[in-house]
Amino acid sequence: MVALVTLDDVNFRLRLDLERSEGEEEAGEFTDDRVPGFERLIEDATGIVLDYLKTDGSQWTLNPGEEEGEDAPSAVPAPVTAAIILVVRNLYDEVEEPLSPAVKSLLYRLRDPALA
Repeated sequence: MVALVTLDDVNFRLRLDLERSEGEEEAGEFTDDRVPGFERLIEDATGIVLDYLKTDGSQWTLNPGEEEGEDAPSAVPAPVTAAIILVVRNLYDEVEEPLSPAVKSLLYRLRDPALA
């Protein structure tokens, strides 16, 4: 599955304060015990959002400009990023319906309409 949000994005936006290793870099690797769980939640949330949009997400990338040509993927739209992070929060909080009205309203204009 295509990665459309990063663990850094989720950590920042949900204010998780995941522990990092002390390193030479400004931000070291995540060492928190919760990281594998959040990585799984990110995968699940991405799948839920892509399923709602009726797409596989291959038209978007976290790193636009790496590929050239007409069929090169574009940057992930901000509403899609926000929706995935909201679904991660809903899954983490064990909300009964992770695809909340707020998420649907973010994604509505990007959704491929169903034909009857």
